[in-house]
Amino acid sequence: MDKLSNPKKYAKKWDLLNQLEKNGLIEKWTKDLLRNTDYKNILKGIIKSR
Repeated sequence: MDKLSNPKKYAKKWDLLNQLEKNGLIEKWTKDLLRNTDYKNILKGIIKSR
């Protein structure tokens, strides 16, 4: 989530990116966050079922 709040911290040359590139990175990071949350929930389910 920090990436979404502070993109300059994670994207080199953030200030040099055009708006389309910035939006693309934000969209990618959002998808990564959602996917990783899904993975976490799947793994919790697997562990709980054992």
